[in-house]
Amino acid sequence: MENYLIENTEIFLRIMSSLLAGGLIGFERERKGKAAGFVTNVLVCVGAASIAVIQCLIIKDMLIYDDLSVMRSDPSRLIAQIVSGVGFLGAGAILHEKGSVKGITTAATIWVVAAIGIAFGMGFYTLGCIVTATVYFSIMILKKIELYFLTNKIRVNFYLEYCNPDVYEKKIRLFLSEKTIGIRKFHHLDVFQVEENPVHRASIELIVPRYQNVDELIREICLQEEVIKFKKIKKRV
Repeated sequence: MENYLIENTEIFLRIMSSLLAGGLIGFERERKGKAAGFVTNVLVCVGAASIAVIQCLIIKDMLIYDDLSVMRSDPSRLIAQIVSGVGFLGAGAILHEKGSVKGITTAATIWVVAAIGIAFGMGFYTLGCIVTATVYFSIMILKKIELYFLTNKIRVNFYLEYCNPDVYEKKIRLFLSEKTIGIRKFHHLDVFQVEENPVHRASIELIVPRYQNVDELIREICLQEEVIKFKKIKKRV
């Protein structure tokens, strides 16, 4: 009975450790508005840990002792299936759109979260904690360093109110494509009435080359007669 309680307590600790690790990384991803957010990372980490625990239990049950040797099942089989399965999940997070590729960091995060789950599931708590801390540091700190010092583009966020959305949105997309400027987000907020005319509100985030004059760019965007109100939210590197 005592051994049973110890064994189940250990399993509980492994699963809870993976839940906390996946939740920590997933919280940061959710805060950034990524497709694979809090719940996704928790499920990937806990799922990988669960399969690793199952592998450990299978090995334990299949031990065959005799006078000469100990025969074990191959401990890599289920783990290999996790790695390949999570690879497909990560591939689904990568989007190809108008010559650009998005979601690679998200896919890599899903993959490494699965590795963290395997570490905790196999009982390697120190390894799991070290990798969790490293991943969190990477996506919180190193990503900012990359944006500040290693890329040749900046992000520009602003808010627009405009009418005739079909016309204006085509204009702005054409204008930006001619200047090789990418639209990272074009989020429609709502529609309201002004003197019985519908006015659309949207928040927009652009990926702008560093050589581009941002103020001049925004001025050209707002020169169109459809624009009613403009507000620059922030400019971040």
